[in-house]
Amino acid sequence: GNWQEELVYEADKKKSLDATKSSGGLLSQHIMAKAKHHTADCTLAPLASDGFLRFGQAVMLQNAETNAFLSIDADDKAQVGSEWKIAATTAPATKPVRRNAWILTPVPSADDEFWASKGEGDVVHYGQKFLIQSLPELADPPVYLSSQQLSPTCLSKITRHQEVYFSQLGRQFALWCCCYAHPEYRFEMEGQAVKANTPLIIRHTLTNVPLASSKAKYGNDFGSEFEVCCHKHTTVHPKHD
Repeated sequence: GNWQEELVYEADKKKSLDATKSSGGLLSQHIMAKAKHHTADCTLAPLASDGFLRFGQAVMLQNAETNAFLSIDADDKAQVGSEWKIAATTAPATKPVRRNAWILTPVPSADDEFWASKGEGDVVHYGQKFLIQSLPELADPPVYLSSQQLSPTCLSKITRHQEVYFSQLGRQFALWCCCYAHPEYRFEMEGQAVKANTPLIIRHTLTNVPLASSKAKYGNDFGSEFEVCCHKHTTVHPKHD
């Protein structure tokens, strides 16, 4: 009795599927298009003759624990209030692409004139506040690496540490600075220019907690990557008698 209705239903279903295919709306097609967009090649700035790290140029940020690079999957997001939070990960890479290259943008400060007088107006200095933003080719408007105070309702999914995410709101939650890696010389290195390709600590200025990543697996459309959070990892050395 329902044979004709079932035929009409199957015909409508096929028509809808064909329309979805032609518009590129299938999930697999969407993921493939996103992967192509996210993994398009980009070019890092050549190392300056003085060796210093500079603002406004594409850089990659590698984590020492995972040996992987700060990365983004723009679809891995959740709405919290009026804000979209996009997950941050570290992922292995053999070359710079849109999803793992970032631009450091300075925040105006009272020291700007002093650094400019030394010819270092575009150079990154230890203790200087900046934003970590996506390339314009990846997202328009850009997104900014951000974090908030650890709380029962605001924490990383896997390790339960202070949450780190990307947001279009480049406010105080998106402010970071570089700290010298060796703690004994950290204070005296404040205000000094940062050398590129050297180990350092990136600290979230609002909460005073370092940016971190561990080998806690985090899955997204690009595979199994590593979660990013803010956390102060400590190394325990054995006591020698």
